[in-house]
Amino acid sequence: MVEQRGGILEDGAARFTIVHATEVADLLDAASRAGHELADISLRKPNSSPCSEIDGKGVARLIRAIVRTAFIGLRRDRGALALSFILPIAFFTIFAVIFGGRRDTTPR
Repeated sequence: MVEQRGGILEDGAARFTIVHATEVADLLDAASRAGHELADISLRKPNSSPCSEIDGKGVARLIRAIVRTAFIGLRRDRGALALSFILPIAFFTIFAVIFGGRRDTTPR
């Protein structure tokens, strides 16, 4: 049935490319008569990619949205906030105190 209707059989699943919406009903009827069940349907525009529709402004909006989402998540997680900002400042201060007061003690 799969090859007769122009489909491809992969890993026990049949894949069909349907051009007209009327073909869906015929295909489902034939599948149910053959004892098959519908597992998944995915719809997409032919030959289109989400990345092909993004222009320069779209990329900038996308980056802003990602950064904004990351900062909101960071504000909500106090442990991550402390590890991101307070801990590095504390390490810098400790090492500055330890190694900042050293003078060259070799005699001249």
